Amino acid sequence: MALPSGVLTAKPGLVKPQKLDLSPKPRRMVWPTARPDAEVRSSGISRESLKTTIDNIGKTPRLIFDSADSTSYVGSGQEFNSIGTSADSFDLGNTSGASSDDPTFVGIADAYDDGTYFSFDGGDNFQDEGGLETWMNGCHKSTAGVWTVCMLMLYEPGARQGLWSWNANGTGADRVGGSFIIETVSTTPTYAGKVQIWVGKSTGETDVFYQIVDDGFLDTEPMMLASVCDNGGSSTSFFYKNGEYLTVDGGNDTYSASYNSHTANSVNPMCIGCLSRAGYGNYGHLTNGSKFYSGFFDDTAWTKAELDLIWARVGGWLLASS
Repeated sequence: MALPSGVLTAKPGLVKPQKLDLSPKPRRMVWPTARPDAEVRSSGISRESLKTTIDNIGKTPRLIFDSADSTSYVGSGQEFNSIGTSADSFDLGNTSGASSDDPTFVGIADAYDDGTYFSFDGGDNFQDEGGLETWMNGCHKSTAGVWTVCMLMLYEPGARQGLWSWNANGTGADRVGGSFIIETVSTTPTYAGKVQIWVGKSTGETDVFYQIVDDGFLDTEPMMLASVCDNGGSSTSFFYKNGEYLTVDGGNDTYSASYNSHTANSVNPMCIGCLSRAGYGNYGHLTNGSKFYSGFFDDTAWTKAELDLIWARVGGWLLASS
């Protein structure tokens, strides 16, 4: 006997035939991408400790700091601890006591989201509790001269801002060292508003080497900002932001760093969020409203491909932050 239209024969194990649903299905609308960075915003993973991210790609930088990782910062107190291979401790501010130059912790320890960070008010910084270690001093010397610095942050434009530094314009001794900086001094207009590195000796903070990006001003935005400086390397040095090169010297992606003979130690402590100046007070602080999520520093030259692996894991949550 023929079955009525729309009825299927019973599947094995079923007691009775099933009715076929012939009703029209709603159509799923796919909207076009609203923003050019939407793919990146939806990619990557939720925030995790920067150490976990870096461990995942098999790298071992000297210093790693993460505002959300309680191993790095417990949520209170004055110590911001490196969770890299070098177990250095940085103070909030310039001393171990609470003061007006301390960045403000926002959020909850081990809360891995964009609501956990350090906030800056235009006069704050982190400072290494001890003097420069041997490997730190090697970064600005012609006998080594290799370093990679990376910061996950919300950037706010402003005047001269030291991002990560052990070099400043004080006395001759203060000028020895290196800096990752955004310079806006009017007397040097070619520097204005641009990301750069300085390597200084006794006569000036840039008298050994400096390099400036050609990409102009940075807008207020969350970013993974990095610099690789490889003394003596053939076009292995570069600047980096959010998965792309920041070009230098007429549009080149990379450059060759070449230090003059330079073997002097620096007297400046290493600082995050300012230019470091021993005996004269730090200056050139991150602008009011800036946020520091995490960052790392190493005495090896990372490649863009390695930084891209970090970006692939942090880009989604970082670009979605505000």
